Amino acid sequence: LDLGCGYAELWRKNWADIPKGLQIWGYDLHGTWADNFVEYISKHKSELPEDVKIEVEFMDVETEEAWIHIPAKGKYDCVIAHYINNVLHDKECFFERVREVLTDTGMFSFNGAYVNDWNAWLKEVFADLGEESDFLEELTSQEVLKRDELYTMLSRYFGKVESVLLPNNWHFGEADDLFEKLLRV
Repeated sequence: LDLGCGYAELWRKNWADIPKGLQIWGYDLHGTWADNFVEYISKHKSELPEDVKIEVEFMDVETEEAWIHIPAKGKYDCVIAHYINNVLHDKECFFERVREVLTDTGMFSFNGAYVNDWNAWLKEVFADLGEESDFLEELTSQEVLKRDELYTMLSRYFGKVESVLLPNNWHFGEADDLFEKLLRV
């Protein structure tokens, strides 16, 4: 289950490695990169192994309608919700709903996009320019607080929460590593 699937870089980068029989349901809004992903699926579906099913439903993942529809397909071994942290209006409700549709041994992958290496890089850039960068310390402190709050919130809904610091919050550069981890679920 891929909530807020958007461009679906995880699937595109690993298209040739999607295993036989995998079923992927993506949910997102029309007018997003998900429209492009639907086109990609239709153009490249013949390259997938047999019995692979990929469907995209156009629904807002925070609506009651979506959460009537999503559980109707059953429980999920893996739920992905990348790059939607900043657009979720009610994270508590969202995490509770994800927990309800996740199998007992399933994995939920969510990126919070808070603390990252960009701040250190920006500090170096400011120093090279001879500009003041003290505000970055305050920004980093705020991001650490948000990250810790998110970790606490996730811990209320999921038995094991693993925090992984990605190089930056603009992209997930290691899609291959994440894909491998998802296949082990």
